Amino acid sequence: MAERRFERTQAGCIDAMTQCRIGDLAAAQDPLDRAMRAVAQDGDSDLLRLLVHIVAADMAYLQGNIPKAQEELARGTGFSASFGPAEPLLISHRVRAWCAVLSGNPEQAIELTEHGITLGLRHGLARLTFSLIGQQVTILIHAGRVPEARKLAARWGVFDDSWQSRFQPASESLNAVHRRILAEIAIAEGRAQEAITQLHLQERRQRNRVALSDALRLRLLKAHALAQAEKADDAAREISRAAQMAQDSGLVVPFMEYARFAAPLLRDVIARRAATDTPPELLKASAEAQLLARIDQTAPSILPPDPEDDPEPDALTEREIELLQLIESGLTNAQIAAHLVISVATVKWHLYNAFQKLGVRNRMGALAAARKHGLL
Repeated sequence: MAERRFERTQAGCIDAMTQCRIGDLAAAQDPLDRAMRAVAQDGDSDLLRLLVHIVAADMAYLQGNIPKAQEELARGTGFSASFGPAEPLLISHRVRAWCAVLSGNPEQAIELTEHGITLGLRHGLARLTFSLIGQQVTILIHAGRVPEARKLAARWGVFDDSWQSRFQPASESLNAVHRRILAEIAIAEGRAQEAITQLHLQERRQRNRVALSDALRLRLLKAHALAQAEKADDAAREISRAAQMAQDSGLVVPFMEYARFAAPLLRDVIARRAATDTPPELLKASAEAQLLARIDQTAPSILPPDPEDDPEPDALTEREIELLQLIESGLTNAQIAAHLVISVATVKWHLYNAFQKLGVRNRMGALAAARKHGLL
């Protein structure tokens, strides 16, 4: 009886881990709940108790509930691959690493991913190991250490495709991580169009064959690349699609991981809608606003500084100053768009960015601030 209960509980943990891996959190919840009830009733198995807490930490992490993830990780401390499968141990390294980033400790995060990579190679877990390499690249880029990120990617054969012989068997999941690494480095090095090309290639290849979390990260990167390439309308559409994916699936953590650029893009979408007189209650209930609130609450340490807290009018771009000059001459947004041969939405996007940098909320305030600082 006890042995069968042990097997059922372990099977529930593995089922929940599998569903978390593909991004189906709703399907993961039931087997996880059953496993948690089982270990609560039977305290004899340390292995299962620790395993359940690690899986629960992964679930909470994917949902963006970082305090809950940290609590479950603490309860799962002591799990060792010598007790059972190594995959939960690598999952705990991944979750601990991002918790360290969100706590403002990138060095600890890098150490955790490095240790996880070593464990993954030892146990032959290709997908998780390559995913941890991708995570370390992201962490290095977040820390502003782009040359180190490139060096790491080169060490693992990302640029010459030798990674395929190191991480077997090949899969769409591994291909998605590979494209993501290439795109992240290209964006960090200012090669937005190259990143867009890489992400388009991955979109055509994946056809719903990659985990939802991977697909969501790729969409967020595409939004970032489009914004960097000054394709504001396309970037707004991509970030809105990503926000809807996150809301529908409950997968919030990709927005936490990419908060540095995701938060400004979400603010842009909200500002665009506000400019069309969308009722405040609808704005507040939107997927974009809900995600932004979660990011502001959970990931403040990796957000860019709010321009309203520290205005830097001298940081306005030439395009933003040009738009303020046209406003000063009395042109409407539609007239500015026609004059510059851009869309009205792009005009609003540039103006929103200028307003944020100047610490103002409208045209009159922007003109006054720009004149005060000698920009007009």
